[in-house]
Amino acid sequence: MTCDSFIGILEKNGISFFTGVPDTLLGGFSNLLSNRMPRARHVIAANEGGAIAIASGYHIATGKIPWCTCRIPDLQTLLTHSVTCLP
Repeated sequence: MTCDSFIGILEKNGISFFTGVPDTLLGGFSNLLSNRMPRARHVIAANEGGAIAIASGYHIATGKIPWCTCRIPDLQTLLTHSVTCLP
């Protein structure tokens, strides 16, 4: 499956906002998002905690589900960032 077709599947399922931290592992996906999406729909974060905060804020403001790309091998760190963003 190509990155383009994967993004198409996400969009068909109602996901139209993307955030995350670009890295070498997901570079193709991040580059395609940057080229395909307007800045208001693809927000690059400085770190994983920021990406989770951006995604949470989007969900709280719109009620829609965002796509958040994080590359954290430690599940505890990811959960901590997620819980601190809850209203």
